[in-house]
Amino acid sequence: MDKLVGTFSCKRKTNRWPMAVFFNMIDVAGVAALLIWLYNNPDVNSARSRRMFLMTPGEKLSTEHIQMRLQNPRAVQKHARQALTTLGYLKAESTDQPKTKTDTKQRYELCPRNFDREVRQQCSKCGRKVCNEHASLICGDCEH
Repeated sequence: MDKLVGTFSCKRKTNRWPMAVFFNMIDVAGVAALLIWLYNNPDVNSARSRRMFLMTPGEKLSTEHIQMRLQNPRAVQKHARQALTTLGYLKAESTDQPKTKTDTKQRYELCPRNFDREVRQQCSKCGRKVCNEHASLICGDCEH
């Protein structure tokens, strides 16, 4: 039992003894379920089947939770979105179009560095950031 549990285990480092007992129970239950399954399916190669046998219930248990999270895509954080894309639940974001940051603050290029003005407004012609003091939504380069 220890050899089988040591090969594929769900244990994590923890200082709480109830969690250690829980992880051990999950490992023993996985081995017991595998033995029952192999007894009922003798034609399966047991050397490679343990890993797949343990991963299949995990995937089936998590599918419902993943589908629930996908109902509100704005609630999915960046790393979770990357993992869901890797697993094939989300489409990969197209990288054809460059991303424009119109909402973020950026420093106005023509102001001296010691002023360090960060603005959100853009020039209506060229799209560069513009501060209120130097122009009203048209940068100095576009005026001339």
